[in-house]
Amino acid sequence: MFSSSAWKASRERLLQCLAYKPRIAEPLATQHQLPQLEMATQLLDTFLRGSQVMHPFLLVTHIDESFDRIYRATGTEQPGAQDMFTILMIFAIAAVTMYRNGKIREHPYGYYLSAMRHLGRIPYTTGKQGVQNLLLVARFGVYHHVGTSLWELARQCMRACIEMEYHLPLISPTSLPDLDKQHNQRIFWECYLLDRYSSTTLGRPFAIADHDIEVDLPSKVGLDTRTSSGAGSTLATSSDLSVFIYMVQLRQITSRIRSKLLAMSSNSQDHHRSFMATGQIYASLHKFLAELDHWRTSAPRYEQPKGLYESQEWYDFMLEKDKLFLMRGGVNILFKSRRGVSQDIMRLWGRCATRVVELYASLYRTGRVTYTRSYFQILFHAGLSVIFCVSSEAKSRTGAGRLIPDFDATLSVCGDTLDAISEKLPDARGYAVVFESMRRSVFDNFSASPTTTAYPATPRETHTTSLPIQDMAPVVPQQNEPSMPTSIQSQGLHPASGPVQAPAYPQWMPELDWTDMNFDTMQGMEGGLNEYAWGDLNINADMWNRIEHMIDDTIDDGQ
Repeated sequence: MFSSSAWKASRERLLQCLAYKPRIAEPLATQHQLPQLEMATQLLDTFLRGSQVMHPFLLVTHIDESFDRIYRATGTEQPGAQDMFTILMIFAIAAVTMYRNGKIREHPYGYYLSAMRHLGRIPYTTGKQGVQNLLLVARFGVYHHVGTSLWELARQCMRACIEMEYHLPLISPTSLPDLDKQHNQRIFWECYLLDRYSSTTLGRPFAIADHDIEVDLPSKVGLDTRTSSGAGSTLATSSDLSVFIYMVQLRQITSRIRSKLLAMSSNSQDHHRSFMATGQIYASLHKFLAELDHWRTSAPRYEQPKGLYESQEWYDFMLEKDKLFLMRGGVNILFKSRRGVSQDIMRLWGRCATRVVELYASLYRTGRVTYTRSYFQILFHAGLSVIFCVSSEAKSRTGAGRLIPDFDATLSVCGDTLDAISEKLPDARGYAVVFESMRRSVFDNFSASPTTTAYPATPRETHTTSLPIQDMAPVVPQQNEPSMPTSIQSQGLHPASGPVQAPAYPQWMPELDWTDMNFDTMQGMEGGLNEYAWGDLNINADMWNRIEHMIDDTIDDGQ
């Protein structure tokens, strides 16, 4: 971008836009007091209908007991620090969607800050309870920055599980009650989910190899049955673990996919000399595609889904997302081997990327899924894949639009959704700005194709909006407020006072031809976003300082 003559007149503005540092707002949301019983019950029910369905590492019976000790305490049974931490973290997780949907006014970070007050009096690095506490922090960290990498939290949790031998089968006979056995399994496989997802996204080693795992999956029927009087809730919560097991099975497939892709990539020098190399890669891709399709046919079905995680649309989104990961990895190996990529593979890749955009945009537009850094990363990768497929098709002189007939509509939807999310996550704005440039370049070069529906190649109408602090993410505590322990906390969080101005898409953005983008360019663009999605973004990275110096030089030169 900086070397292109097309950007010379707008270089100062471009640099100022890209130099918009990820800013973590000084919180107006302070520590919350415990809510009244009615509101507390709503928060608890929201948690049980949502997060607990997908991530049942807590026992419902233990949740009810902690809730009752806090809200129905007697003279002989008072709540402890662990009770307070657990319930406040549950409120923080549940409050995310309720706050964003306008159902409550209390920012979820306030509950998180209140929970952190009790962290010094409970285990958080070792033991069964310590793992559950870190998993609660990690669940909240999906939505808000908690001062440390989720990948580091996953490794800490898995390390503790291995020390307790949760990855090994129980030696029978044992005196351990069946409920405790199942609970250990649920905790281990929840750590597995977090580790596999974060490690795959960041391209980092797994905390434990699949061949070292001997423990079975838990049964689909949870043993922590909730009594009708539990916590005074009117919600009849089932102990169904079907969704949880279903997602673990998906992570097992993607774990094998990643291991296979790494093996083919690491042996590329010898592998690519074989005349059978390309055929073996294609065979592996189709094998895993069939395995993913089979996984989708075994999805649990609910006549009346209670939430997102029980809906078929969610399972469709997860399927296409991981198909996109598979195709992206396979194409990467094929391009690096300098062997041709067939239109069949490119078509599958483009179709998966298109479906990811369509499915997430539909879920987001209807309010069934919220925004996170991870979703932004997935959507950006999908849009980038569409652009690359269109660009590659044009280079092959087959005519853009045959592989992805509605690519212009797909990119419009993708850009609009990235735009909407970046207004909520201003630190992602730079990626949305660059995507807008790519989208316009593709429109200008290919939207006149007879196989596509032409869309105006003009930037979307967006406005520079002063976002309210309570809607910002992430937020960090003030210096006198508790936070994650420094032993597992990353550095570089700098609060900024006042409302944060999110830069709009620049109407002055000049035309730049992105249609010549190669695979290395795409990988470079994806790298930093992966780190950002899982809390590894260093907002003091030298990149930001270099951009600021470039701005100063540009101004001094009068450009």
